[in-house]
Amino acid sequence: MISSDSRRPTVEDFRSIDVGDIKPSTLLTPGLNGIWKWSRAGEPIASMHFKFDGNAIEVDYHSADGTEMRGKVQLTWTRCPFGGRRPWFVCRCGGRVAILYVLGEALACRCCGLLRYASQYEDPGLRSIRRAHAIRRKVDAECDVFSAFPPKPLGMHWRTYAQLRDRSLAEDRHAIEGLRTFLTRRA
Repeated sequence: MISSDSRRPTVEDFRSIDVGDIKPSTLLTPGLNGIWKWSRAGEPIASMHFKFDGNAIEVDYHSADGTEMRGKVQLTWTRCPFGGRRPWFVCRCGGRVAILYVLGEALACRCCGLLRYASQYEDPGLRSIRRAHAIRRKVDAECDVFSAFPPKPLGMHWRTYAQLRDRSLAEDRHAIEGLRTFLTRRA
């Protein structure tokens, strides 16, 4: 399950369940059940049946590689500032989390699984290029990092455009400085 481009596991390498995918009104209905499904290229690779049982969810996980897991995940609730309540999973470490990952035969949070995001392993220069590209795509979907910053699109405020341009140029400078440092060390 570890990505091929890194020896260290990342959250992107594991299947996950997000409490935000469940409607809060559904969590108030004990006995209600459902299913999470994962597929690759249209082929099912895993599924997790779940049933609400008061302040917990009973889960039954099966994957195409034969991994099976049954268990119970506790739920907790917090009040929202403008009314209502928000559900959270309670991890085996006792932490309140929105996302749990399928780690072998257990559900656990990112911290328990010692997982990081792939971007945390990126080279700082490559991260700057990726950020600059993302900013440019907000302005023009066809733009890439190697072309000039695109003109302001119709409907975008000048202030927003200026902020995006400044952030993109700062990321460009950071990427160039990283490349310069890399090339200086290699020389």
